[in-house]
Amino acid sequence: MTAAASRTDERPPTHLLLFDIDGTLLRSAGAGRAAMDIAAREIFGLDEGIQPTIGIDFAGASDLGVLRDIAARHGQGYGEAEHARFLPRFAAELRARMRMPTHNGELLPGVRPLLDRLREEAVVLALGTGNFRATAFVKLAHFDIHGYFDASEGGGCFGEDGPSRPEFLRVGLERLRQRAPEADVVVIGDTVLDVRGGRAVGARVVAVDTGYSERADLIAAGPDVLLDDLSDLDASLRALLG
Repeated sequence: MTAAASRTDERPPTHLLLFDIDGTLLRSAGAGRAAMDIAAREIFGLDEGIQPTIGIDFAGASDLGVLRDIAARHGQGYGEAEHARFLPRFAAELRARMRMPTHNGELLPGVRPLLDRLREEAVVLALGTGNFRATAFVKLAHFDIHGYFDASEGGGCFGEDGPSRPEFLRVGLERLRQRAPEADVVVIGDTVLDVRGGRAVGARVVAVDTGYSERADLIAAGPDVLLDDLSDLDASLRALLG
């Protein structure tokens, strides 16, 4: 089901909502980092004991930027050829780890009721995430919320669109604007980089205190609204559509 197909309101969209994933919609409990470590070791030919992602802050980061940093640390590059080899391995390992009986990831409070309600509104539901598109949908599918979003290349702003959040948001928005040229853009995320990225593209920003940035840091970054979480449906709708 695509985002367009999931809409029950056929009015022209008034809002284009860009949801971050990790720490905003769900928690993957370290599965992404572990899967990236394994895939990166294989692609870059690193020893078994090396943790390529050690010391890297994933909060609000782009996976493309992270992989370029890892490659540079080891005197290598990360271009199209490396990406074509890396991504299938990364996605397969992520899927396997999220299916493990010991995996304790979770869908965050209020997410499903909010997405259900938003499908009835004149909005476009889209993703604004540093995850690669394929691995974004591995995470969403694990919690059965993938159907709320468009899985096509034009369905959001993804990690492969740029090495930093402002860059991939700009690229993705150029595509999304074809669907909703007059809609107000709202970025929803849990980190300081989400707030800064939203500001960089001229969006309204709703921050949620459910993820990887300290509340004081989120406040200092200056979102338009800061929510404790998405569990209060009415408050969340006011924040997103107000």
